[in-house]
Amino acid sequence: MKTSMVEQNQALTHSLYRATRVIVVGPMPLTPERDLEQLPLAACPTLFIDGGKTHQDHFNHTPSLSIGDGDSYKGPLDLILPKNKNISDLKAGLDLLSSEVEEIYFLGLCGGRKDHELINLGEIYHFLLRQQVPCRAFFDKDFHAVQKGTYELSYQGIFSLLAFQNTLVTLTGQVEYQLAQPTLLQSFSSQGLSNQSHGIFTLSCNLPIFLLLPGGALWPRP
Repeated sequence: MKTSMVEQNQALTHSLYRATRVIVVGPMPLTPERDLEQLPLAACPTLFIDGGKTHQDHFNHTPSLSIGDGDSYKGPLDLILPKNKNISDLKAGLDLLSSEVEEIYFLGLCGGRKDHELINLGEIYHFLLRQQVPCRAFFDKDFHAVQKGTYELSYQGIFSLLAFQNTLVTLTGQVEYQLAQPTLLQSFSSQGLSNQSHGIFTLSCNLPIFLLLPGGALWPRP
């Protein structure tokens, strides 16, 4: 017996909801192939956000689902949203995911219109707020984000910390400016601007926080 399209979409949605590692792809240009090769493609379902489906050829061997209102993709999408709505396609897609996602890889969401980029980061922040387990968000450009918790990170170069709300932060290890005791990092302030990492460091925070990395994305260590 053939499986209906509705049943296929329900199965894919269920698969996404259960996944602890997910790739989310937006419509902006992707990073070079060498960066895509670092993704755990075989282990992750992929969620295409509207025009992100134009990149589907990179992910043909992963289970995938597409969602959007069709304003940046004219082909068929699995889940079609109304054009007149008060949430973004990304928000609708993130709502499909489990609150126990541990790693989420965002590609094709940075660049383009600044209002879109900033609001995408805001929606990702709210996604991290609702996570029930420590979660790291990886980007294909200059951002990295973590849910509240303690994380060991490896990076060499200049980085900045950005808090969307007043956040208690500790920062120790191979960094130029350490915060040995929990320190209040005010929202959208310059307090976390232009630190320098020389290798491995530990970051703790009581709310999600973003790292801005001018040298490129902070991918997981092998």
